[in-house]
Parts: sequence; C-alpha cells; structure tokens
Amino acid sequence: MSNKLVNLKPERVFYYFEELSKIPRESGNEKAISDFLVDTAKKLGLEVYQDKINNIVIKKSATKGYENSDGIILQGHMDMVCEKELDSDHNFKTDGIDLVVDGKFLRANKTTLGADNGIAVAMGLAVLEDNAIEHPEIELLVTVEEETTMRGALELEENILTGKMLINIDSEEEAWVTVGSAGGKEIDIRFNEGKEKFENTNSDFYRLEVKNLFGGHSGAEIHKNRLNANKVMSEVISEIKKNFDIKLCDIKGGSKDNAIPRECYFDIAIDKAFSQNFILKSKEAFEKYKNKYSIPYPKQLKENIIKRQLELIDSSMPAYPKQIKKAILRKDFVSINHRITEFLASYFDLLFAINEITHPGEKRLVQLCKKQCKILPKNFEENLNLLFSYMYLEEKNIFFMETLEQIVDNIKKII
Repeated sequence: MSNKLVNLKPERVFYYFEELSKIPRESGNEKAISDFLVDTAKKLGLEVYQDKINNIVIKKSATKGYENSDGIILQGHMDMVCEKELDSDHNFKTDGIDLVVDGKFLRANKTTLGADNGIAVAMGLAVLEDNAIEHPEIELLVTVEEETTMRGALELEENILTGKMLINIDSEEEAWVTVGSAGGKEIDIRFNEGKEKFENTNSDFYRLEVKNLFGGHSGAEIHKNRLNANKVMSEVISEIKKNFDIKLCDIKGGSKDNAIPRECYFDIAIDKAFSQNFILKSKEAFEKYKNKYSIPYPKQLKENIIKRQLELIDSSMPAYPKQIKKAILRKDFVSINHRITEFLASYFDLLFAINEITHPGEKRLVQLCKKQCKILPKNFEENLNLLFSYMYLEEKNIFFMETLEQIVDNIKKII
C-alpha cells in the first residue's frame, strides 16, 4: 500500500494515521494494531506497556524544567467502526483502509475512514516523537473496544498511570467536556420457525431495498432526523403483506450497533400469478412511505441548531475563531487544523439549518450547499477557498483571521 498522505499537514500526524490505516483494527480484532504501537514505541526509545487485553500505555519522561510538573495523559482508542457499502468486497479482518484524498478532504473507498479514533492515536504518536516540544511526563493511553463494549476502559488495570490530568482526544467539540452519553442496549432476538421448502418454479423473486440514506453515528447524529433503513423497510414489507402472501428468502440491513442503518433489503418470493400486481403495489408502498417521511423541517430543531452553533462560532465563550487565533499565535498547527475542522462543522450545520435541509453527512459540503441551499452567505465559496489557502502560511496570518471574521459576519447577516 503506497503512501498517499505525504503532502498532508501536519506531516507526522498524517504519516502515523496512514500507518495505522494499513492495519485492520475492528473492535475485538486489535492485537495487530496493539503490537504496532508497541513496536513504534520501542523504535522511539520509549517505555511501553501492553496489558492482557491489548491496551497500550507509552511513557515519555518530562523535559528539562518540567520534571516536577504534574504528568499529562493523552487518551484515545485504537479500534474503529467498520462499515462498508453493499457493493464493496473489503474484508475488515484482513484489509487495510483504502484512503482517498478527495480535493480538500480525506475519505475512504466505500468504507468508514477510522478517523474515530485513529487520528487521536496518530496525534499522540506525533507528540511523543517530537523532541522539540517541552512537556511534563506524557503517557499515551490507547484502549481497545471503545466502539462496542468499552472493555478497554472498564478493564484498565489500576496504578499503571501516574499522570494527574487526562486529555481525551475523542470528543466531538472543542472547549466542551463530555461527562456522559446516552449509552445503548443490545437485544438478540431469535426465531424458532424452521425454513420452509417450496417449489420455486411457480415463483418470481424480488429484492426490495432502501438505500442511499444519510446514516451516521447513532450517538453524534441521532438528533438530526436521520431515517433508519431497517425501520423503513419493515414498514414497507408490513404494508405489502396486507395484500400478498410473500415468502422471505433473505434480509440484511445495518451492520453496527452504533451506526444508523443506511441500507436494507428484503429478498422475497411470490407466486407468479400475482407478480404484476405485486410490482404495482410495491411501488405504491414505497411512494407512501417516501411521502410519509418527507416532513417539513421542524421549527424548534432549526432554532436550536442556530442558537447552539452560533455560540460556537461567535460568542464570549472560547468560540472557535478565538481558539484558532490563540493556536496561530503559538504556531500550533495541529490545533489550528483541529479547530478549523470544528469551526467548519458548526458553520455547515448553521447553513443547512438556515435552509431547512437535513444535514447530508457528506464530505463535499461546498458543492452540496451550492446545489441545495437557496440562502448562502456573500462570497461563500471564495472565502472558504481563501481560508484554506492561508491556513498554514505564517505570513498570511492577518489575512487568515480577517477571512475567518468575514465568514462569521456574513453568516450572521443571513441569520
């Protein structure tokens, strides 16, 4: 697998992210990635501990003058949510992630990217590698099975960490500390009905499917009115069963507990004598549920999104532009990159809410906004392009901040 991210900055963060992406690391299959972290730590001449369930702790001593300061723990997780499109032949147990640099965005080829939380591990390794940074003792804690059982955190051994402050690099938003989450419950339902044998010469076979829904993370995006493909298909099938005796041959929808299903299909068989009428009624059923879910954009949701996201990009609290300015002053390119990402997430949330469009969850948001949004800020695309072009140019810092302020001012005007 060739190196595709050599031109991305910060270079060492993306170097390590690409190395991590070459190794399968689905939840529960973390031994290889854990061993990679051990080997990397040893190459860097650092102390490393691997526990019995493959959690990793890498330690780096304090630099001169910081020996008596409280230690800092950087924490992330090594596993990732592994989802793929139905037509992908990717094997998450054996294949690395096929990274794609798509313009200004990094994505994966028909699979999840694994930036949650591979980017945290990459950032941690880049920090440990950098001998120019002055710091107290640093411990990089990388846990297993965060995406499924939280086993890595729950079974973490006592007394293996000495740091007094922990920075979790798996948060959704800058300047906010998360103290809890909704959680979830797994329900395993098994049916005892045996498979029925039938004469297939008198049957026609059809695949009914819902696909291309937005999907998303069941925690981070559960509030965005995303449809669940499994639920939609269940409603469609229930409607069709009112008129036809159908036989279920196969069903597939969704793959992970913490991902909203984007696609679902039912393979069914029906008597040939009813085939034409079945096609007609099936189309009617799909149309019925398309209309059912084509609901007006909720007024309260719009107001809540605008209020929340406007606070993040323009308020007296440490709003993103203020954080970005501080990061520029201290020449912290990792922080600049991360805070710009968070700023843009809030910015596009605002744009879609203003236009009463469900957030598409896509990466090519500029093009999507130009295509779908009737209300756009002045110099929308031009200012974003300027922002990216000035981002890492020290001599353009003033222009960068002026552009950022203009972007905020322009969206406030349309609000």
